[in-house]
Amino acid sequence: MNIVLSYIGPLPEYTIDCIKQIRLFNTTSPIYLILDDIESQYIIQLQPYNVILIPYETVKHEDFLNLFETNKKQFSILEDLGDRKFIFMRSIERFFLLFNLMQQRSLTDVLFMEIDNTIYDDPSVWLEEFSQNDLCFMFDNEYRFSSGIFYTKSANSLIPLLICVFKNAHKHTCWYSDMTILYELWETDFSNNILLLPTHTGFVSSEHEFFNNGVSQKNSLNVLTHMNYEKFGNSTFDAAGMGVYLFGCDPYHSKGVIIHNNSEKTWSHIKYSQYEYKWERDSKNRNIPYINFGDGNWIRINNLHIHSKDLKSALSI
Repeated sequence: MNIVLSYIGPLPEYTIDCIKQIRLFNTTSPIYLILDDIESQYIIQLQPYNVILIPYETVKHEDFLNLFETNKKQFSILEDLGDRKFIFMRSIERFFLLFNLMQQRSLTDVLFMEIDNTIYDDPSVWLEEFSQNDLCFMFDNEYRFSSGIFYTKSANSLIPLLICVFKNAHKHTCWYSDMTILYELWETDFSNNILLLPTHTGFVSSEHEFFNNGVSQKNSLNVLTHMNYEKFGNSTFDAAGMGVYLFGCDPYHSKGVIIHNNSEKTWSHIKYSQYEYKWERDSKNRNIPYINFGDGNWIRINNLHIHSKDLKSALSI
């Protein structure tokens, strides 16, 4: 397995925490980091983790950049985010960067992570199930999928996704992002080649309101049908809702304050705030999160999407 991360813009300090956490569980897989901030002060702190740095200029995709120039309004540039104002454009561009990197390096079996995610198991143990599909990612909400944890079998496996971008970019009025692109891909025949990672056991207690308001019954049933929980044993993945509830949303949405265990802003299809959580040390003294969905079983959480970027609070050591 190869692990790839991408960040275009001033490299944030939490990149170190993301990679440190990966190396707590996997010491052998190559880690590639695509970046344009090659003079970042944080690069020296990445040296102990054997990270392969990939300069943006070597993998940038000119056709995508031309598409962006033609359809800027569709990508919603947020000026008040400062250095992150192109967040929605970058969320899509990174798949084109990944495609070029995989072609150049002949990479296969790639775990493509967003750097605001923390993992709590060796991702190599997921590969047997991952590799039976072209792509793996997660359902998050109506018309929205998550690529916080994203697998691609080969560069060619990405091509239908890239085609979707070129086919649909002009149709959007705003808020065009990786989340909407993945939903649009799921709506094509290529969905037969996609595995949706489990974000719930499928168990629904009559005492709990399973879905947040505003999610249609049709999509609710669709989610339950594709949980695939049995494929990964006693574990589940986090599209965003668990991480947002436990460690807060981006301070951009909460007046600059990070609020842990806040049920007001999770944006997920599932009401994760209603469940119980605990942390337990494993045999290597690594803190692992678990969730109880209401049936009395404690389920290992494989990753958390730390929307607040407070990754230090979520580290296992």
